[in-house]
Order: sequence, then structure tokens, then C-alpha cells
Amino acid sequence: MGAGHARHGGGGGAPGPRADDRTVGRPRSPRVRIGVVSGADRAGS
Repeated sequence: MGAGHARHGGGGGAPGPRADDRTVGRPRSPRVRIGVVSGADRAGS
């Protein structure tokens, strides 16, 4: 999963690793993960 997130954050190196850290800290919140991914995707665009 970590690699997948890193790939999404490819556009924005900064948000990439940050989202990974948050996901590792709260693996019980799937909704939070989706929100973080959406934000990174928008930043990359």
C-alpha cells in the first residue's frame, strides 16, 4: 500500500510521504486515507 500512495504522490513529492506517515499512524481510518489520497491527487494535478 505504501508504494501505491508514493506513486500517487509522484506529482507532489512533499504530500506523497506525508500521506504515508498519516496512513501508518491511523490504519483504522480508511476514510481518512481516501481523503488524503484525493488531496494529493489534486495537488499533483
